[in-house]
Amino acid sequence: MDSRDSSAPWPEAAIPGVITWIHVNAPKPTPTVAVSSLDAGLQALELPDQFGVGHRLHPTERSRASLLLLVEVGRLRRIKGFESDLRARVATLDVVRVAHVPSQPRATLARVAQHLRAHVPAEVPVLIDIEGRVAAGLRVDPAEVNAWVLAPDGRVRAYERGRRTPAVIARLAAALASPSVPAHPEHP
Repeated sequence: MDSRDSSAPWPEAAIPGVITWIHVNAPKPTPTVAVSSLDAGLQALELPDQFGVGHRLHPTERSRASLLLLVEVGRLRRIKGFESDLRARVATLDVVRVAHVPSQPRATLARVAQHLRAHVPAEVPVLIDIEGRVAAGLRVDPAEVNAWVLAPDGRVRAYERGRRTPAVIARLAAALASPSVPAHPEHP
């Protein structure tokens, strides 16, 4: 015979599953980006890659649009699909990849670099942002992939956040391919 109180609306054992379901399936907030271009500080920001070589986030000598990809270091594999899909559509693609290192648990630059050297091809530099300056400066959540198409002057031509879909790739490719694409509508 079952000794549980049948008048309770939810058996106690079911509550953790329900709470997990609600947490996982809760609607995510729509991303908003409050920047229309990289400010001078972000354009000049230099971060080390997995080999200790410093790279500027957006070098001023660029003559064409570039792609900036930002995501937490533990989710870095998610950017590979963005990049491969865009390389299939855009003849020449300049990509800056930034691995955001979350504050908890805190990892050292040496440890993150060692992990990236072991798992990322040597010809693919990944900038390591230990202090979270890029996500903070661009006011985004790096838990999901953030992708910007940047004009040579640092203006944002397109911004996408989240999953890679054919529509997302098409919008990013159009912004990369066209020299006269205006600023992204969310970025006047």
